[in-house]
Amino acid sequence: ARKNTLTKRLKRMQELFPEDFNFLPKSWTFPSEVSDFKKNAIKYDQSGESKYYIIKPDNGSKGQGIQLADYPKEIKGRQVCTQEYLEPYLLDGHKFDLRLYVVLVSVNPMTAYLCRTGMVRKAMVPYEKPSPQNIRQLHMHLTNTSLNSNFHFSSEDEVSPDDDDDDDDDDDDDEPADCKRLLSEVFEQLRSKGVDVEGLWTEIRRIVQLTMTAIHPEISLSYLTCFQNTSNVGYNHCFQIIGFDIFLDHTCKPYILEINHNPSFKL
Repeated sequence: ARKNTLTKRLKRMQELFPEDFNFLPKSWTFPSEVSDFKKNAIKYDQSGESKYYIIKPDNGSKGQGIQLADYPKEIKGRQVCTQEYLEPYLLDGHKFDLRLYVVLVSVNPMTAYLCRTGMVRKAMVPYEKPSPQNIRQLHMHLTNTSLNSNFHFSSEDEVSPDDDDDDDDDDDDDEPADCKRLLSEVFEQLRSKGVDVEGLWTEIRRIVQLTMTAIHPEISLSYLTCFQNTSNVGYNHCFQIIGFDIFLDHTCKPYILEINHNPSFKL
């Protein structure tokens, strides 16, 4: 579930198969790729406006420690993943993403199932394009449930950059009713707007399949380490439920944001 590990794996596969692995936002792992970022990242878009980036702690979760910046500099002493900020497809004027669940039942050979039941996580503040005036409005730009569930009860619209937690269990008893929605409900809403939901789901399945293929070496190594003293090590001695966070850009093209080894199941 480390963001930098996933990013490095997918970028390597992009180099080998650019037409297939076209679903990762432009990303850099800091500090190792600071030089590459300065060389290839753009400061302004085609309209001359500042280009914004999302900076995520490598081992963070629940939106903790995430920052937005226009062309960030090196963050000394911190392992972070920096991603280009993409223009989102909006749900009732709000930014959102999809939380999907994949059940891994066997490592060698790898066998996994994408669940059709999932949830949609929505930012609580209506979306506006990033600007110097709103980049600290994290309830507008981030969809993490643990962040948005506290929207009505928090006087500060930001998250402490020092509070990293590698646990994605983000349940909250006081969360607003529309902070999360069922995936099936949102798909019906998208279908009513003319979105090819079946085609979208096919593309998401492709993304999940290729991502699982890309991270298989790490999964296999972890599995063999855990069961190295077990006879018949190739058998499926355990299973893992993995959370996939999928983002839809303004054209409804899906991208992978990250994966979580301990996803919340509260819908």
